[in-house]
Amino acid sequence: IREEFNTYRNLRTSKIIIIGPPSSGKTFLAEQICKKLSHPYLFALNLVEFAKNETGDFAQEVQQKLQEVEEIVQKAADDYEHRKGKKKTDPPFDPTPYRKFPEEFFNKIIHRKVEKGECASRGYLLDGYPKTYQEADDLYSEMVEDEDFKPVKVIKKEKLPSVVINLSEMDEEFILKRIKDLNETATKDELAAITDRFTRRMGKVKDIQAEEGYIPVLKFFEENQVPVFNVDGKESVREIIKKCNEFLLGINDGKKNKNY
Repeated sequence: IREEFNTYRNLRTSKIIIIGPPSSGKTFLAEQICKKLSHPYLFALNLVEFAKNETGDFAQEVQQKLQEVEEIVQKAADDYEHRKGKKKTDPPFDPTPYRKFPEEFFNKIIHRKVEKGECASRGYLLDGYPKTYQEADDLYSEMVEDEDFKPVKVIKKEKLPSVVINLSEMDEEFILKRIKDLNETATKDELAAITDRFTRRMGKVKDIQAEEGYIPVLKFFEENQVPVFNVDGKESVREIIKKCNEFLLGINDGKKNKNY
């Protein structure tokens, strides 16, 4: 019924993923695109909030997972507080790396969100996920039985995004400089906390990339014929937004994206 309605009203949906290094401007760009296209904006925190407000068995499963996550965070906080060699100048405990759902369950939340309501009829923009080839493969595939009733993994083509926007061409030095430029009024301590958070996030990215068998997430989308728009993150914000809008217009055969 939804497809018939969209066809009748000449409505086109687009499922967009935006990726790039930490503090590369993904969030601001995502907000601008969503404003332009009237798309729901999906990111980790609001996906978790969506899951919390669900009902039935899924809601109970969410609460159980949340409790497990908070127990992990509390243990990590206690370990950090009572670690050897603790100094007064050490930064405060950061719970962010620990406060996340297991990948399999987070993928379940994403699918539940995008398959209903405005995401199903309008499309959506997913910010910063998946980050690796394996995450993408897990998100967009499922196990089915072949003709011999043996389990095989297949890519669900209908779940793949319409396009991936990749903010690239930015090294760590450039991003750090931009962080400092955007926080000119911050105190020395505030700026130190901001840059330290970026450095730690960037360090985690490097750790993932250094793992044996690591494959860039873009490889997955290229293998599955998902259009990838590589945009130079060093360009001005105005130019980046302009180019993204032009590209999104292009994948709609030159017609204005209309989903509202």
